[in-house]
Amino acid sequence: MIRFTQPGLAFLQAVRLFDPQQAKLLTFNGFGESIPGADSRVVRDEIAAYKQALTEVQQDVTPLDFWFASKDRFPNLFTLAVRCLSVPTNSVDAERSVSQYTSVNAPQRQSFTDDNLAKHVKHAFNARID
Repeated sequence: MIRFTQPGLAFLQAVRLFDPQQAKLLTFNGFGESIPGADSRVVRDEIAAYKQALTEVQQDVTPLDFWFASKDRFPNLFTLAVRCLSVPTNSVDAERSVSQYTSVNAPQRQSFTDDNLAKHVKHAFNARID
């Protein structure tokens, strides 16, 4: 049985680790696999220090407040956290991509190879709409 998952699910689950309140309850297994830039040795060292710092975090601190206060302590994680926490959480792009896929993968174009279809969908999705 084939199981389909949303492509951003692993990313969104990993981003939860940037919320100190949630991170207290989560494991960091596979953290570097889901976040671009999180797999370097320097970042891994900062992650170990971040785990220790979680015991000191106040209950009411917001993620961005925590990261801006910890900017000097965790400079590499700070950059990743701000970048990842700034990702908009809406499905407009997902809906638009499904719409574009449907228009490209029309019945008259059923002979496209998977690679060719992917290229056409990417082109249609990124085409400027006036």
